[in-house]
Amino acid sequence: MNLKILTYNLGLLRISIYGVKVFEFTPFLEERFKMALQNLNNFDFDIICLQEVYSRKDAKLIHDTLTSKYPYNVFYHAEKKWKWSSGLVVLSRYPIPYADFKKYEKSTLDERLFVDKGFLETEIQLQKHKVHLINCHTTAGGYFYHPEHPHTNKIREQQIHQMIRRAHERENDVSIISGDLNAGPKVSKNNFEIFKFYQYRDIFDYQEGFITWDIENPLNKQSFHATSPNQRIDHILYKPMNNIEVSHGESKILFQEPVVEVKSEKITASDHYAVASELFLSNS
Repeated sequence: MNLKILTYNLGLLRISIYGVKVFEFTPFLEERFKMALQNLNNFDFDIICLQEVYSRKDAKLIHDTLTSKYPYNVFYHAEKKWKWSSGLVVLSRYPIPYADFKKYEKSTLDERLFVDKGFLETEIQLQKHKVHLINCHTTAGGYFYHPEHPHTNKIREQQIHQMIRRAHERENDVSIISGDLNAGPKVSKNNFEIFKFYQYRDIFDYQEGFITWDIENPLNKQSFHATSPNQRIDHILYKPMNNIEVSHGESKILFQEPVVEVKSEKITASDHYAVASELFLSNS
């Protein structure tokens, strides 16, 4: 069986007071979001994992726009109204009989106070196989720490171990961990290689040279992380469980083109690029 999957950080974080926009962490949110929805609607995937969809309004618009293609979807709302949600959304062509949100046991202080930081786990029932999918966004260090600071790396390491433990607790045919890990082959490499230690396969085979966060992107030149290097921090990783064989086909970086017209320039639909691949599942 073939399974097409995409992960995409949409960068929809804004601060509003009584419905009035005060600040956007990545500018031109409305214009970018409209184009991102068009992009997603123009492609055909089986599973889509989205990050940084913080508001109920934006989550509803995603549902209303894409539900005809993806009738099964999950979005977690924050327990307290004054907190940001996890920002995680899973869309699927296949039934999702089980879904749950798990808060990270370790986070930075500011993330604990203002964000329900964690991972969204789902079990997706395919025709013959059951997939355990984790959609995640691990710490970037919060306001006080650089993404590659030793303190940040330690917290991220604990978050990664928590997700892997959870994946191994569930009895499924395949484990997929997808999302914005804020770690990769060139940044916080020790964090990223935890997956290799636990025999997770990377759709780019742990190679360097692929970029999902680009310092030349105009959206990133003035961002909070403008000093960070080019990096691949958005990932799809998988591990066969039970007696299932899994491999990946061609993998791509998508939505790199500046197609959103704002003022006197064109920008991309997000400050991140999307990652897509096709997995092949079969009985051994």
